[in-house]
Amino acid sequence: MYSSDPLLYDRLIRRFQTADEREKEGRERGYTGSLEADLVRSEAKLEALRHPDPNSPVVYKRAGDGSIVGVEADEDERAHGREEGRERWVDVMSQRFLRGDDTEFDYSTVDDNEEYDDRGEEDRNQLEQYLGKEDEEFSSSTLLICSPPPMPVWKLDVSASGHDREPTSPWLGFLCLGTES
Repeated sequence: MYSSDPLLYDRLIRRFQTADEREKEGRERGYTGSLEADLVRSEAKLEALRHPDPNSPVVYKRAGDGSIVGVEADEDERAHGREEGRERWVDVMSQRFLRGDDTEFDYSTVDDNEEYDDRGEEDRNQLEQYLGKEDEEFSSSTLLICSPPPMPVWKLDVSASGHDREPTSPWLGFLCLGTES
């Protein structure tokens, strides 16, 4: 976790640790691990000063005494407590991963593996959703079939005498379904 971004880790996680927690972490690393962490932090500060990361929430500047200090790019984004710092850490690391900027992850293992490609499933879901909407629209609409204007709608009239009249128009075969006007 620390090695992903040692400066941001210090800013968002380590800063809110108690002295006992930092001491325990140091003991777990050992003396050489602590020296290595200091060296990595110093090199990371120099690198951040030389090549600022536009996506980093922290900007590094040289102070009057020559030291390198980190300042939040946006003061509103500054973590004010342990939980908020942890949330910011997770968010920044997640965004870095999603952008493809995580140097510790080999993206080609995922990008080049067809088993992880769910594009076909996405296409099927979109098609099913589209067809579902189409079915709803069709079932809720009224079908109206009638003769084209200006021809009148002819209806077959059966007289009370029981004799059918012969149709006098070829349009008589059209049906008009729906409400009559």
